[in-house]
Amino acid sequence: MAPVISTFHVSDLPAQINTLPSGKQRNPPIKLEECPMKEMVQYRCNAQRPTGGRDPVVVCEPVVRFYRQCADNLMIETTAWEARREKSQVEGAKFSVS
Repeated sequence: MAPVISTFHVSDLPAQINTLPSGKQRNPPIKLEECPMKEMVQYRCNAQRPTGGRDPVVVCEPVVRFYRQCADNLMIETTAWEARREKSQVEGAKFSVS
């Protein structure tokens, strides 16, 4: 069985990756926005029974996941973090005045 993994809010991601399992701070700290972004597409597939009693059909949808590749090939999934960042940038753009 896989070990229990603690969960945290997406806004805590930068702090979480900069805290080592021992509780010490990572030195130098990782700045996620400076790490190159990678993308991976996975597929979520479900069997659906069409009307009329025909055989089930498998329908697959793409699921895009984002990662940041940082120092020492540390890969961090940032899918929720990227969405939150993009949303805050768009909201900030709405209120900018030239």
